[in-house]
Parts: sequence; structure tokens; C-alpha cells
Amino acid sequence: MPFLGIILWSCNSLDTIPSEIPNPVKINNFTAHIKTVRPTASQDLLQVMSKTNMMMQGHTANRIDVSQDQYKLSFKDSIFESNLPYFGESQRGLHIGQSGILFSGKPKDLVKRYLADKKLTRYEFMIEDKENNENWNAKLEVVNNGAVRLYLFSNLRDPIGYEGRLKQ
Repeated sequence: MPFLGIILWSCNSLDTIPSEIPNPVKINNFTAHIKTVRPTASQDLLQVMSKTNMMMQGHTANRIDVSQDQYKLSFKDSIFESNLPYFGESQRGLHIGQSGILFSGKPKDLVKRYLADKKLTRYEFMIEDKENNENWNAKLEVVNNGAVRLYLFSNLRDPIGYEGRLKQ
């Protein structure tokens, strides 16, 4: 009988482990591993995916699994950094020097707020890539359960989204 009491007591203590991040609006330093890319689905993207056998591997035109890769984003001391793949089209047929999205810098017009009803912290900001004359409007959401969503809107490329998880 004492053994049963120990088991019940230990199970009860598991309830005290928080399942959510306490008010992430106070978190200014974090890194997230990107698991899914959500490109703008288009006929051209479908053609490229079918020719490269991406659809045979389980990807779709609006959901590409990149969980096995090392794509990430981070906010550290007011600096936003990212190493992200890009699947989509240039809106003006301009040559962009890189196929991915690499950022490292202080975001402009940063607005950060906690939305209690949705249990998430939203960061809205702008990033400039002066080398390619490209501007990005970004909306980054960090949900209390550790999920991360990033939405990017460029003046040169189709919009794209990313989903991932906070790194421990």
C-alpha cells in the first residue's frame, strides 16, 4: 500500500510542470527551428515540384517539410537573424543573388505585443536587404505552447510563411 501512495504522489507532481511558456512577451532572446515552409502556390511552382520529384516525397505546393534541415530564425538582443529557404517566384523577373532568405540585423519599426486571447506574442517589423534592393514586412508569432509562425511579404517575391518550434 505505501508503494501505491508513492506512485500517486509522483503522478500528481507531474501536473505542476507548466505546459506553456509564461507570458512570452517578456522573452527577448529565442531561437526557433523551422519545420515547414508555406509558399504561395502557383502553376510554376507546381511544375518545378513535379519535375524535381518533390511531390513524390510528400510535399505539396503550399506545404513543404524541411524538418530534417537546419533552418532557423532567432531574436537576440534586438537583432533578427534567419537562414530560411525560399520556394516561389520573383514578382518582377529580377535576378536575386541568393535562393534563400538570409537576414542579420536590427529590424525597423518593431512592434511587439502580447495577445492574451490567442496566447501568443506578435512581432511586426521591416527588414531591408540593401544588397538586393529588397524590403520585407514580417509578422512573427510565438505561441505560448512553443509554436512559431513567420509570415514574410517582399517587394520583389511572392509572400511565404514558415512554421517551427522554439529550441530548448
